[in-house]
Amino acid sequence: MLLNPEYRESLIEAIQSAFSEITFPQFTLNKPIGLTYSQTSSIYLDFPSGLGAYVDRLTGIGKLHRLINALVQENGDNDKIKTIATQFYEFYTIVNGEPKIRTEQFTRQVVNNKSVLFIGREEFSQSLCKMVNKDIACVIGLKGERQTGISHVHWYLSDLQVDMKCFQFTKLNLNEIGRRHPEDSVSAEHLAEIICIDLNIPFTGLKDFKMVPFLDLFRRILREMEAKGEKWLFFIDQFDYPHKNEVKILVQEMARIILEHPNTFYLVFSLYKDWEKEWDPVYADLVETVEFLSFSPSEVAAYLENLYQSQRVNIKVNMDRKAYLESLEGRLSTLHYNSSSGSNVPVISRELKDWYKDLKKKIVI
Repeated sequence: MLLNPEYRESLIEAIQSAFSEITFPQFTLNKPIGLTYSQTSSIYLDFPSGLGAYVDRLTGIGKLHRLINALVQENGDNDKIKTIATQFYEFYTIVNGEPKIRTEQFTRQVVNNKSVLFIGREEFSQSLCKMVNKDIACVIGLKGERQTGISHVHWYLSDLQVDMKCFQFTKLNLNEIGRRHPEDSVSAEHLAEIICIDLNIPFTGLKDFKMVPFLDLFRRILREMEAKGEKWLFFIDQFDYPHKNEVKILVQEMARIILEHPNTFYLVFSLYKDWEKEWDPVYADLVETVEFLSFSPSEVAAYLENLYQSQRVNIKVNMDRKAYLESLEGRLSTLHYNSSSGSNVPVISRELKDWYKDLKKKIVI
């Protein structure tokens, strides 16, 4: 369960607006919350700090919604409590008594500081939501022909890291790594170096790298981070760039270790040829596979409607839906869905890019 710092502070303020340090402990004792204030607080803590410890503990055991419901029942007319309850249920839904992040929270129409259109990848967004909600295993494999936009996923994941804080994110792009080390094929130590830098852990150096000690270190560091409540997502991409076979071995072993820490660490990687034959079937069967395809007309139309709905609060008053559709009319008629070079994703993305630049001039940033 996620709780960003701003919401946490608002919740603590809301509780203080309705209760004192004398009345709140009794309130938690009388309500079916599943944890009382006295079970987490200390006589050495002031009331706000005690509330912070209580909220954090409820969040950790997935019972914060019980507190929210009890607050509304007891003080439904309190504006601060109404606000925090509304915000909570805009983000979460309750399934079988357990809070789950709503799928729409993972939807993005634009990424990379609103500069890149993220078109028609609902299946991936839904799978990522399921993974964070602990409904599927913590490894997702992305498949698709070249230029279907798999590499653009890193912008989407970066945005989620900033907006939702549901994980910290590190990118391992073999193409980018290869450009930094043009003298050789990409090897396992190149990936290990980036992992160590991003996770702020010691690295032996490229020349002294050994696979087994690194994996032991990786396993130990993940255990330590898990104890601290940290969550990390690793995105590995561009396996068509020249690399040594040990890179794939490293990815397999990382997946194995990550699957030992379910729903604390995540792996998203682009599937490479014969990966299932090389992986242990026990782990290969746990991978959630998502396919990236060329865009269809209906997919683009649905995306553009959703883009309008998500942006309309920022669009100037004179940019109503009719004006929006008129701005699209000429562009939609020229989109090329049948590409002679394979995927139509680059062509359509490029064709919509100029139109979106024009639209942004009509948006209040």
